Amino acid sequence: MEEDELKQALSLLERDKQRANSLLKGFVERYPDNWKGFLCLAGSESILQNYENAVHYLHIALYLNPDNSNILRNLAYCYRQLGQLSLGYFYYQKTFDLNKWQDPEIAVLLASSLCELGHHQQGCELLKQAQEKFQRSPLVNFYCFLASDSSTASSAYSRLTQYSLSEIDYLVSFSMKHDAPFYQELDNKSSLSKLIKTYRKFNQGNHAQDFYPLTFILPEDLEDLQHHPSQSDYWIIKHSNLSGGQGLKVFNNLSDCQSLPDYNQTVVQKYISNPLLLENRKFNIRAYIVILSLHPFRAFLWQDALIFIAPEIFTLDTEALGSETIHIANLLASGGKIHHSKLKHLPGHLLSLKSLFSIGYFDSNQINSIKTGLEQVGAYILNLMRFSCIFDHASALAQPGSYPPKFLGLDIIFDDMFHPWILEVERYPGVGGVFPETKKINNCFKQDYFSLITQPNFDQARHSFLELE
Repeated sequence: MEEDELKQALSLLERDKQRANSLLKGFVERYPDNWKGFLCLAGSESILQNYENAVHYLHIALYLNPDNSNILRNLAYCYRQLGQLSLGYFYYQKTFDLNKWQDPEIAVLLASSLCELGHHQQGCELLKQAQEKFQRSPLVNFYCFLASDSSTASSAYSRLTQYSLSEIDYLVSFSMKHDAPFYQELDNKSSLSKLIKTYRKFNQGNHAQDFYPLTFILPEDLEDLQHHPSQSDYWIIKHSNLSGGQGLKVFNNLSDCQSLPDYNQTVVQKYISNPLLLENRKFNIRAYIVILSLHPFRAFLWQDALIFIAPEIFTLDTEALGSETIHIANLLASGGKIHHSKLKHLPGHLLSLKSLFSIGYFDSNQINSIKTGLEQVGAYILNLMRFSCIFDHASALAQPGSYPPKFLGLDIIFDDMFHPWILEVERYPGVGGVFPETKKINNCFKQDYFSLITQPNFDQARHSFLELE
């Protein structure tokens, strides 16, 4: 009975994070001695980026099951996300002591944690031992290569070049999850909005082009929202920690936003009511930027991108404002609905940017406008990072091996004047996909990304990427 309840709650995590979280809280109230329930609830809180709550529930799980390596490992991860690196190291060390070289992932995480704390030599030494223990491990060889220790990098590189797509997929997923905690500032919609708000004030008078719609952060901006002159414009409300089109609502009157029963952890944003359309449907672009290294700082924009198209024809009719299939161009939100017959000559519900350009839907000037807009947004995000000193937080610790290369997803919409607007920044963009279209495009990106990381001479990989200044 308990196991079935737990499975039911976990099955909701992908499509309704808030509902799953509520079910898990109810579960631990009914079964306060079930350590798995607290572990799963902590995982749910972690997905919602409520890391302090996650730590609280993990400590309860640890009390109920003191020597569980999965609990210890998750504690280490959550403390890292909270910026408490020493505690992260402490719990990775305890996990490692329990495993006794049984799991290469734990060895890599402990070595990375040592590098992160500035103990680069000790981290590299641990990676050397791991390479001896796990000679065939793609993960160990990958991190040995990233650590750039001369005694391990060359042998690691020779193995990296022979990896299969499934091995590359595993390495990309692992390094993406265990990135540096300072990227959180971009991923959370409230913190990103605050950062951009400060950046705008700093750049007043500098004529810096803006790519982020007018945004109010609730509840702190409620008074400004109430007195905004354009009450009858179109607005969209977003939950700060949700993604995949979850929790989005479109309104044509700000008073509707203010009357919501719970607007904590939300942003109200000016809705782009004149979007550029494909076959009369709204679409957005998922671009990828790669942070190859922090010092020196090098970043690249992938030359292709994903295109998401809303299943239904765009309209601003009042009765259609609540329709996800009209206003949200996202596979999760639309339930994966693919309307090939309705899209005429377009290849499908989701395409790559290159395939869109190749079918002649846009002329050469329009294509150049889209390409330029993507480059401008990529540069804008990087300037935002520099302004916020995100990378300065790691400057003293950014030894090779401290942090793996990182890629971010940028969700961008163009208006009918071909001006780009940032919808959100994805710290953990999905690069899998249950549909053939998504798998094909994402596999191309992962192979290009891996080539960029591993090629000693970037010339072979650069045709797929544009270096951002």
